[in-house]
Amino acid sequence: MNLIVSILAMVSLLGQPDGDTVLEGNLPKEITQLIFTPDFRNKDTVSVTNGHFRMTVPYENYMYFVSAQYEGKTITNKVFIRKGDHLQLSLDKSMMSFKVTESAVNEEYGRWLDVERPHKIRKDSIIQDYFQKMRTQKGDSLIFATRKIFKAEDEAVRMASADYIRNHPSSPIAMILLYENHLNDWDELCQLYDVLDEQAKANPMNSLVEPIVNEKRVATEGERIDFEFTDQYGMKHKLSDYRGKYIFIDFWATWCGPCISAMQFVEGVNAQMSDQVQVIGISLDIERTADHWKKMITEKHWDWPQILDLKQIISKQMGVSKVPAQFLINPEGIIVKRTFQETDLTGQIRKVIEENQRQVKVCL
Repeated sequence: MNLIVSILAMVSLLGQPDGDTVLEGNLPKEITQLIFTPDFRNKDTVSVTNGHFRMTVPYENYMYFVSAQYEGKTITNKVFIRKGDHLQLSLDKSMMSFKVTESAVNEEYGRWLDVERPHKIRKDSIIQDYFQKMRTQKGDSLIFATRKIFKAEDEAVRMASADYIRNHPSSPIAMILLYENHLNDWDELCQLYDVLDEQAKANPMNSLVEPIVNEKRVATEGERIDFEFTDQYGMKHKLSDYRGKYIFIDFWATWCGPCISAMQFVEGVNAQMSDQVQVIGISLDIERTADHWKKMITEKHWDWPQILDLKQIISKQMGVSKVPAQFLINPEGIIVKRTFQETDLTGQIRKVIEENQRQVKVCL
């Protein structure tokens, strides 16, 4: 069994030293070549002779992948390269990971990996356990149980990452951690981004993070929202047509597994709260999956208003870049909640409505 070793290299242009960017090192002699690519379209093969290689980084990208084959084990870690750096790469067999020297950034990232590694090991064990149980157990219960445990490990990493960012607001890896671990929680993403100082924001990854933060700030709790749309039957509507009721907006896609799994809870909201809440689905499917979208909502009888946002006009207006994503809008057209757990949507929505009604009474 062959190993694919993937190294994601982020080119940090801080300081802009002169000269070529060089990556070289000594690896086990069993490795005879590395495949170097920034985007899986442009590839360079780097020969490893008697365990040694030397390469000049040929592209001006931030992200790079280096692949190799070694002893049937999978190693994945990240390397940060500053333009003009001359870095040494070696394989730490005890940890089965790459070690980069001549770089304070990589040493700092190595310390973060020590925090993250136990959770990754447990996640690998969870996956192996899941596939073993699949042989004897059927149904959704195994999927939900596995997902719950898996998400607990992800949550532990997310919390550790958030603490690291708060405690190291100038860190050159803070922007990377923000991008890797916090895009799905809008409030936390914006809060952590505001913690970072200018030194951290000088990291090139900010060119990816900042637009997302700005988009997510478009639709914030307390803001009034309205837009026009055409539903699955060709009927034109405005969101304001539903004023007087709460509106639950569910952003999803046919290719999004968590979206489909959560749809049973969206069905529950539509069935149990239709007198108070209007459900609206907005799909981020693209042109080539549009027929599948139409077939799915028809066969599943998801007959509440469904929108195919092909040009992502609505999703951009509301700052949605990933699915699933949900919003609850009050009868006055104001966003009152935009982050929900996947399960028990009905209970969460009832709670928000009760809190909103108590606030209205206090104001009166």
